[in-house]
Amino acid sequence: MMRRWSATQRLPARLREPRWLGMLGSALVLGSALALAPLSAIAAVAPRLGTDTSFAVLAASTVTNTGPTSITGDLGLSPGSSVTGFPPGQVNGATHVDDAVAVGAKRDLSTAYDDAFGAPCTATLTGVDLGGLTLVPGVYCFATSAQLTGTLTLNGLGDPNGVFIFKTGSTLTTASSSKVAIINGGPCGVFWQIGSSATLGTDTSFVGTLLVNTSITMNTRATILPGRALAGAKTPSGAVTLDSNIIQTPPGTCTTPSSSTTTTLTTSPNPSTAASPVRFAASVRSAAIPPATPVGSVTFPEGSTTLGTAPLDTTGNATFTTPALAPGSHTIRAVYQGAPGFLPSASTAVVQTVTPAPTPTPTPTPTPTPGLPGTGHPAWSLATTPWTPGVWAPPECLSMPAP
Repeated sequence: MMRRWSATQRLPARLREPRWLGMLGSALVLGSALALAPLSAIAAVAPRLGTDTSFAVLAASTVTNTGPTSITGDLGLSPGSSVTGFPPGQVNGATHVDDAVAVGAKRDLSTAYDDAFGAPCTATLTGVDLGGLTLVPGVYCFATSAQLTGTLTLNGLGDPNGVFIFKTGSTLTTASSSKVAIINGGPCGVFWQIGSSATLGTDTSFVGTLLVNTSITMNTRATILPGRALAGAKTPSGAVTLDSNIIQTPPGTCTTPSSSTTTTLTTSPNPSTAASPVRFAASVRSAAIPPATPVGSVTFPEGSTTLGTAPLDTTGNATFTTPALAPGSHTIRAVYQGAPGFLPSASTAVVQTVTPAPTPTPTPTPTPTPGLPGTGHPAWSLATTPWTPGVWAPPECLSMPAP
């Protein structure tokens, strides 16, 4: 008689322990879900953004900024009226504070939030850190909070209009220097429906539209390239808090597959001396598979002031040199503007220290001694003996040089 073996009986004894069986079970469930994701009978559908497509930042109660934040797209607030920190922040778009446009944008945010909330789940990832995963278009659900530590890769499988929706019951938190990378897909179709609040850690490189029930906090130098920070979907107390960030809305349409990029910046010499040239070197690399070299240009901003712009060469590098930095500390980044097939990105900040130019020591000018006219010999000179109080000195006398 043939003996039947269960799946667990075929495992080594050590792996049949409960703690290992639980881990294997989770891995099998996650692996099955991800493998079936592209074959899902119901493809993910993008939420209806309406007028929110033009907004990079939208909140209900307040928008508060610290530092040289750069926003490309509109900024809106309703029903609140407090927008602070601009300048030094810069909005490359329109600002709407509790006007008809802002009221309509808040209404459309509520609709988009409901659309994402109602999307059926492709896979449930509760308790799974998004860092290290590679996902295909679909709807990924978290019963409670979601965490990103490291890099999450979104593979669009060559579809520029593929849709990724992430749904959380409560919060979204990213660790410092975490990243969302897109390969072989479009930047328009990434959405994050967050049940309470979203916090992007320092130097996080994020992609996608945040549809957040309450508030959004972007810590120092976190970026959304491209995407949106839309808060207060269902509450009048939703706020957006910014600190030296870059946010850029996606292009109006997605026509070609795009891939995330990474930009790095170096300067030399550092420290430098005032009025001496400083060279800025930016390197832009793509996450595309197969590898591809980004094209386009890089700007070098200090806060809201652009120091210069340089094109990428055939190796994905751009350089810019300036002698115009004043003495002091200068916080500078390199920002890749993006191009068809390549998403924009920004480097971490580099602090360039410029010291004052040294003050030249003047060279003393010798005092000429006039000669005796017509002789070529020194003139008579008057020799004197320094006088000391209480001490007799001989009288002055004349001395004549030898002929």
